[in-house]
Amino acid sequence: WVLFAGAKKGINPEEILLPEALKAAGYSTAIIGKWHLGDQPEFLPVRHGFDYWLGLPYSNDMGIQVEGKRLLPLMRNETVVDRLDQRKESDQGSLTKRYTEEAIQWIDKNRTKPFFLYLAHTMPHNPVAAREQFHQLTVNPKQGFGASVAEISWSTGEILDYLREKDLDENTLVIFTSDNGGAPNWGASNGILKGRKGQTFEGGVRVPCIAWWPGKIDPGSTCNAPASVLDFYKTFTALAGIQPDDKVKRDGTDITDYFFNPGAVRKPRPYFYWHVGYLQGVRYGDWKVSLLGGYSEEQQQEILNSTYRSTLFSDHVELYNLREDPGESNDVSEEHPEMVALILKLAEEEINALGEYTRRGPEVRKTIMIESPVTLIE
Repeated sequence: WVLFAGAKKGINPEEILLPEALKAAGYSTAIIGKWHLGDQPEFLPVRHGFDYWLGLPYSNDMGIQVEGKRLLPLMRNETVVDRLDQRKESDQGSLTKRYTEEAIQWIDKNRTKPFFLYLAHTMPHNPVAAREQFHQLTVNPKQGFGASVAEISWSTGEILDYLREKDLDENTLVIFTSDNGGAPNWGASNGILKGRKGQTFEGGVRVPCIAWWPGKIDPGSTCNAPASVLDFYKTFTALAGIQPDDKVKRDGTDITDYFFNPGAVRKPRPYFYWHVGYLQGVRYGDWKVSLLGGYSEEQQQEILNSTYRSTLFSDHVELYNLREDPGESNDVSEEHPEMVALILKLAEEEINALGEYTRRGPEVRKTIMIESPVTLIE
């Protein structure tokens, strides 16, 4: 699920993260913004390949109760440099500006050698916040959400303008994407897609991904092949000329060719929709099987209890053609039983490898637990 303040669990120090691989190849590395892989010292980003960090260690709705306030620790490396009031828009509304300025300053200091910057904006996570001038730029009924999106647009423009100004644009790949679909009750819109954040329908997981690299990626080109943030490890290491030799099995595929040859016809690849310990769906090419109709009553209760009871179950395993029906409105499982059988076989292999819920499969690598965790703000 997600890690809260003072969680026992965090990223295993034995794992080689992307910044560690890039740092070993001579890159400067930084994270600006949200981390959320553990807030104990052993888990912080500067212990996992990042040279520098400014940001929050978890989501901005996880403030620690102190004297009637809910406070968020703004970190620089391993030190709390500010305590933000979670309920004050003037505090949270400053984050996008601070992140943007910090990102540009860090690039400026490191622009004479290869660099990798992971900018993980806090917004538009709830509670959404933005500076007042951006409230004037939105027509979204949920004004805070619209304002925060407008300010992230401003932030992106500031960074791209800086790269152009310093003649770094033609040697810098910029990726803009998100971690999940939107929450309409907070102000987001997933268009025709079914579902929302916290669900494994397309509205919960499908996001735009924009790749910008002047002189190398054709402006306005579109690639319709499915990809995932999981692909960035192998993609970025390949672009950096790194050949990992640790024999560790990692998810993802090198999608460099998606950027440079977007219209190519590609073989289908499976995508697994894991959530709260259960494999809830599998996509293969244009086809997606929803497994939510195949769980027992006990399993359904376990899923409901882990998802604030937001999961919607059908009474059978469903099949959708996402190319023709991205809104998942037309179940075609009866018309294509051979495709259902093929994808169920992929699901079975995945579950055998990783297990489900509390049963760990043979390919699950261990994390670590801290015996007596403490919060960053006492």
